[in-house]
Amino acid sequence: MKKRVLIVEDDRFVAAFLQACLEAGGYDTDIAETGPDGLALLRESRWDLVLLDYVLPEMDGLAVLEIIRKHYPLLPVLFMTGHNSLHNAMSALKAGAADYLTKPLEPDTVMLRVSNILSEVEGDGGWTGRYNKSEGRRGLTES
Repeated sequence: MKKRVLIVEDDRFVAAFLQACLEAGGYDTDIAETGPDGLALLRESRWDLVLLDYVLPEMDGLAVLEIIRKHYPLLPVLFMTGHNSLHNAMSALKAGAADYLTKPLEPDTVMLRVSNILSEVEGDGGWTGRYNKSEGRRGLTES
């Protein structure tokens, strides 16, 4: 079965770019343009990964991430933020994001990060949403 990636991005050009990259890589995708729309899609179906933008109408990406962590603690989130927004990226990692991307996005980087996160989830039995400081990496820790 194909892995499913939910893209939560209000910029239609960026969302279409991400969708084209991911679908060319064999993933099923859907797009939500707002945080509430993304949360509604999460309730309706099973997802393997969420690509979540920081700047969204109605609710910013960090607020959406907090809700995802509360209701879907095993679902990995790849956070996207604007160029030179390291503070936002670090805030997202502290809130439980698996990793982050900075815009402008490069297709190879997007695909590599998505693939790495999904491979780690499969290999380690699931996303824990914790930063493993002893191993110096975000995300998965052994149970």
